[in-house]
Amino acid sequence: MLSSVVRQWLVILLSILLASLAVPKLIFMNDSINQPILTHTSMVPPHLDPAVKQMKPIVSKMSMVIPQKSSLWAVQIGSFKSLINIQKTIDQLKNKGFTVQTRAFDTKQGKLWRVWVGELISRQAAEDLNSKLHQDFGVNGFVMRLEQNQNV
Repeated sequence: MLSSVVRQWLVILLSILLASLAVPKLIFMNDSINQPILTHTSMVPPHLDPAVKQMKPIVSKMSMVIPQKSSLWAVQIGSFKSLINIQKTIDQLKNKGFTVQTRAFDTKQGKLWRVWVGELISRQAAEDLNSKLHQDFGVNGFVMRLEQNQNV
């Protein structure tokens, strides 16, 4: 049979094995790991909760400042004797969502058509638009301030 020393070692090993299996269950017995997962909650969505309707809004009134037409900026892309020469570009710009305006004016050389793009509230936005127009459409324009009588 087994010697007493070997039996003692086997008893110690079995004790350690049983302890390693039983102790974690005793320690974490009441932990949330063993609790069932809730499939519903008592929370009500905000749009259905009557308490939310009783709350006062944080912002009671908002106002928006709309710039006056005299403070708008645009990019003039040229002055032309005939709109036929630039109509393809105008159509491309309009199809891309740009605001394109034309105005006729008389000169010593005859009637010319001035064409500009955009109605922007800052000069910087107009300069950015000018860069975009040059890059995307090959248009060499310049930034201008729209006067009261130029606005649509």
